[in-house]
Amino acid sequence: MTTEGVKRLPASPDEIAKLLVRYRRHLRDAGIPNRDADSRYCSYFDAGLALTKIAARAHALRVTSSNMNHFVQIQLAKSILGKDAAPPLSLLENARTKRNHATYDEAGTISEAEVDELERTVVRLERLVCEWLARHHPDLLPPELPLG
Repeated sequence: MTTEGVKRLPASPDEIAKLLVRYRRHLRDAGIPNRDADSRYCSYFDAGLALTKIAARAHALRVTSSNMNHFVQIQLAKSILGKDAAPPLSLLENARTKRNHATYDEAGTISEAEVDELERTVVRLERLVCEWLARHHPDLLPPELPLG
């Protein structure tokens, strides 16, 4: 699958390992004490986005356009990961819109319940992506999953 703003480019185990480190860093940032709900939500969204990038890169795809790149990244992951990943990726797509609103338009719009839901979604997506990676691209699995 290739679309406008996406090109084929093989990935390496080192690149996947670095993306996993980035994912774990975003999770860690989301858990920093005394952060407001908007900031935690944005960190969980960034963690989920890193997981979609792992799927795309493992599938030898790279988003090259900055126009709607988060949207394209999530859509690529939907097409790559299949139906089991559709529910968490749909929630991540909705989170993209809420995150943009909280970041650019109006602070204080994210509730703790929304943060908790996104956290659960991202953890579920992590399991799906790692299982998919092990099944379809075991050559790209890092020897040890980095903890960031």
